[in-house]
Order: sequence, then structure tokens, then C-alpha cells
Amino acid sequence: DIQTLILQSNKYLRAIAPSPIQPDLAEEFAYRIPARPQFIGRHRELSSILDYLRPGARPWLVVIEGAGGTGKSALAIEAAHLCADQKFFDLIIWMTAQERYLQDDGTEEVKPDFLTLEDMLEIIGRVAKFSISDLPLDAKRKAIDGLLSTKRSLLIIDNFETVRDEGIRKFLKFHIPDPSKAIITSRLQISSGELISLKGLLLSEIKPFIQSIVVRVHDIVDTFGSRHRE
Repeated sequence: DIQTLILQSNKYLRAIAPSPIQPDLAEEFAYRIPARPQFIGRHRELSSILDYLRPGARPWLVVIEGAGGTGKSALAIEAAHLCADQKFFDLIIWMTAQERYLQDDGTEEVKPDFLTLEDMLEIIGRVAKFSISDLPLDAKRKAIDGLLSTKRSLLIIDNFETVRDEGIRKFLKFHIPDPSKAIITSRLQISSGELISLKGLLLSEIKPFIQSIVVRVHDIVDTFGSRHRE
């Protein structure tokens, strides 16, 4: 099935994948977003997310929910890049709580970007070039509150189901002031925010998706073959 194809291709695709985070610290804009993957399908869901994130739109939290392998992270990354292209936000900051990758032969442990609210606040501060590292936690939170209320910021929290710090949940619920917004991806249902629920791909999307995997795996095989011959 489609989920199995995704899992089987993951270990090959990551072997030659670009750096996962590509920060763009321009004078006016600061973006910390993973490299843009090839994106296929999910046009209706992507359109809804952009409508929610558009400047002036009332929703401030978008929740992308679905089972593992349904493309939650890829959808959030594509939305982030489109927001960057259209300059919806001054700051776009991707942070993942992912602790392991699923593969067809098991799992691979990885280090999450953050474990605590303090970790998350410091990432925001670094991307915004806003020095808060020497402040106590409450002062950091107030400083970032002020930042988010003055700079259009999009916070993206990937794999939210693994977040254990209750302070992070309270921060996202009570401390995202206008004009800032947030996206979270999760395998578990969350009661807050505008829900984007991912199921299987439409039939019209399956063929190009499989074709893209075949092409990418073929390119990887060619790349490894060239390296071996060298």
C-alpha cells in the first residue's frame, strides 16, 4: 500500500537528502525550514491551510492530524515554503519533536530539536537574532510573547504527539498573539485549532506519487553506482 511504499523509500531517500534545515537569515525575514521535498497531491488540504495562514485570517492554530506515513510533515513543509514565497510571515520557524524515524525494517532514533519550553523559546530567539539565553524562563516567555506580537511569525511544531512538557502545550494555547500563527502535526487528535485530517491519497494522486518514488529511487541507485565506480 501507499504507506508501505513511503516507509520503504525513506531509508534510501535520506541517504542523499540535503541538510534538513536551511536557514535564511535575510535582513527582513528569517526562515528555519527543512529543505523542500517533492510534493504531490493534497491540493485541497494545502489550499485550506494557506487560507487559514493568510494575513488577516482569524485562525491562529492549524492542526495537521493523521496516521504515520500519510504525509503530515511534507504538507507542513510545503505550506511553510509557500508562506515564505508569498512573504506571509517575517519569521518561519520549524521545530520537530520527532524521536525516531519509521522504516520498513524497524525504527531509527534521532535527536529532537527540543524537549522543553525553554529549548523551544531559545530556538525562536536564535532564529530571530533575539538574545534571551541569559534570562530566566518566565522572562524568556514574556520576551518571546513580545516578539510574536510585533513580528509576523509562523511556528511549526512537527510530531507534537511526542511533546511531554505541559508548558509547551500551554504556550501554544495561550501565547500565540496576533499577527503570529502556528502549525502542529500530530498522530493524535487535538481539540484546539483548525483541523486538517489526512487520510489516503485520492486515486488521481496515487499514480504520480508512485511515479515520483520510482524516479527518485532510480536517481539514488544511479548516484550510488557512480560513486562505487569512482
